[in-house]
Amino acid sequence: MRRIWTAMRKLKTFSPTDLSAHATVDATEITPIAAAAYCQSLLWAGYLVVKRTAIPGKREAIYRL
Repeated sequence: MRRIWTAMRKLKTFSPTDLSAHATVDATEITPIAAAAYCQSLLWAGYLVVKRTAIPGKREAIYRL
């Protein structure tokens, strides 16, 4: 989860897919599902703000720290 947090800090706004792409390295793969779960945890804790809401099956939510 440290790589996801680092990616969040570098990007101004992001989706779970963006985080997955930026946090994945050769040895460790971060799936978009894992990134989405981490975003939901941080959203509930008050660390993230929703910039664009998701439409299930059409588009992902966009978040900002």
